[in-house]
Amino acid sequence: MYNRYVKLQAKVSTNREHIKFFSSRSYNISANKTEALFRSLSERDAKLFPFNPKELNGKQYLPVYCGGIRRFEEEMRVHQVIC
Repeated sequence: MYNRYVKLQAKVSTNREHIKFFSSRSYNISANKTEALFRSLSERDAKLFPFNPKELNGKQYLPVYCGGIRRFEEEMRVHQVIC
């Protein structure tokens, strides 16, 4: 049980260090070029390719984005072990 707790604490500490840089700063994210590209689409194309950044729901997007990062990191670890 003790060993399991130590491993969990090590993971928590590592994750905290990874997010420290990003969580200790503020960001102003703009998508001017993406918005211009979306406005340039025809109505038909806009329906086929719905990527308007103003319609992005952060609460839904962020978990998917973070999951993708985790998946990428796992694939990189596997690749490093193989190579």
